[in-house]
Amino acid sequence: MMIVFSREGAIEFQRRLKTRFRMRALEWEHAVIAVILGSILLAHPQLFDGAAFRGAVFQGPGPQVWGAAILAIGVARLLALAVNGYMARPTALIRAIAAAFGVALFGVISLGVLLSGTTITALASFLAITVFGAFSIAWAIVDVGVPDHHDDDHP
Repeated sequence: MMIVFSREGAIEFQRRLKTRFRMRALEWEHAVIAVILGSILLAHPQLFDGAAFRGAVFQGPGPQVWGAAILAIGVARLLALAVNGYMARPTALIRAIAAAFGVALFGVISLGVLLSGTTITALASFLAITVFGAFSIAWAIVDVGVPDHHDDDHP
């Protein structure tokens, strides 16, 4: 199926995306959180000066690199989800890969905060995103093997 850039194509894209959003709401949430967190780190790199970010995991690249990486992963996930909302078959694998990057990223952040010897309230969110992100990977992998055929001409 081809994406058509017309008024009718835009309406069809919106309809298909809306019908799949509920199934992928958790993935959309994780992507949006990554975009927001990455943007915040880019705008306020001094947040990395806190004790929770002094662990060995965070040494090296610096807050600008972390912010850019988190933002890029979030944007990639949003794009993968948007395209996947329109045509499932060719993009479920991309969705799985994007989710895996998100899980790895938030897993590393969680580990870094845990190893810093201190904690922050956001650690609960980082851990939850990591754990529930694994479910996103699993469902995307299932969709690779057994696509839900929402890109067919059936309503």
